[in-house]
Amino acid sequence: MQNFRSGPYAPPELDGSIPYVRDVYSVGVVLLQCLSDSTIRDFPDVRRALEAVKVPPEVRTVLEACVNPEPGERPANGSELASEFAKIRRQQVARREQPATRCGSA
Repeated sequence: MQNFRSGPYAPPELDGSIPYVRDVYSVGVVLLQCLSDSTIRDFPDVRRALEAVKVPPEVRTVLEACVNPEPGERPANGSELASEFAKIRRQQVARREQPATRCGSA
């Protein structure tokens, strides 16, 4: 079972020395597949999807971290990943709720 791989949905590293980051990688690829117009079939497709997907920069940063080839650079687990997305959502809501200022008025 250790050598079983699910193509680009399994991270490139073969060892599981850091727990949970393999799952975060897989979630990142699934999210990219959902947001992408093209099919992800192999590792280069993951990078292409990441570059092509139309998302806010802060979301792209989180997705980049999820599919980072270095396990230590990914969010530590699903809870941390969910917290990152929740933080982005709170920031977006806060920006929308700020009163608009008019040019020339202070």
